[in-house]
This record gives sequence, C-alpha cells and structure tokens, in this order.
Amino acid sequence: MTTSYRLMLGDEVLPIDMRSVAADEAGTIIRVGDDGPIRFGFAYKGIAFSAQLIDDELGLRLRLAGEVGSLPAGEADSALTDFAEAVTKRLGPIFHVNDRTLLLAGEIGLEEGLTAGNLLSGLAGFLAPLGPLIDLAVQRCARPS
Repeated sequence: MTTSYRLMLGDEVLPIDMRSVAADEAGTIIRVGDDGPIRFGFAYKGIAFSAQLIDDELGLRLRLAGEVGSLPAGEADSALTDFAEAVTKRLGPIFHVNDRTLLLAGEIGLEEGLTAGNLLSGLAGFLAPLGPLIDLAVQRCARPS
C-alpha cells in the first residue's frame, strides 16, 4: 500500500509518495518491508524528484535530485552552464549540467529523529526559497520527455 502526503508550499502542492515507509503512532518514520535506504519520490513545480534518507555518523540527511529539463535544440551549450555557475556562486552547487540537461540536486541536513514533520520541514526549507529559480530554469529548458 502506498501512502501519499500533500504539503502546500505557497501556492504549490508538494505530493510525496512514501512507497517504502510509514509512520508509527509517535510519528516516527519506519521502513516497510525493506532493510535498505529509505527512498521515495515526489514532484514539485512539475519536476519529479528522487530522494534518499541517510542516517550515519554524519547525521540524518536527505539527498534529492530532479531533472529540470534539457537545453532546447539550437541554443548555446553555455546557457545552462552559465545559469548553474551563477546559482552556485550565490547558493552553492544546487543546479548541475549533464549533457545539455539541467539537474537540481542537493543534500539537506535534517533534525535528529526521523519524523514526517522533520522530513517535510527539511524539504520545504530547501525547496521554497528556490521556487523562483526553479521557475526561471524551467522556462529556459525543454521539459523532459
């Protein structure tokens, strides 16, 4: 059974499909039928993201990645690279270019205690400030097929 959560982020809905996890009575996230890393997917501003929860000696964190789109045919390769480099100078390495495709990736530190609240708070804190940049990046790219 799949559990879906819907988080409002401004005017956007952030649906999160929690395929391999559930929450116990205390709200702590638990694995369902799997010993491996906790992975899940979600969509934000039309971009499908893959996410993985990591809990090790470096602490609890979330890695995520999503394909924003590809550079339209006929545009200079440097357009996306320039955009990614400008964002990196201000905010760190969030946008990456791989073979004319723009990716949004990051690692988010989460508060100790793996709860749905901590997870959603971390996601919202990372993605909400990037909203205008994501909109701009989507406008520059052709949507992934």
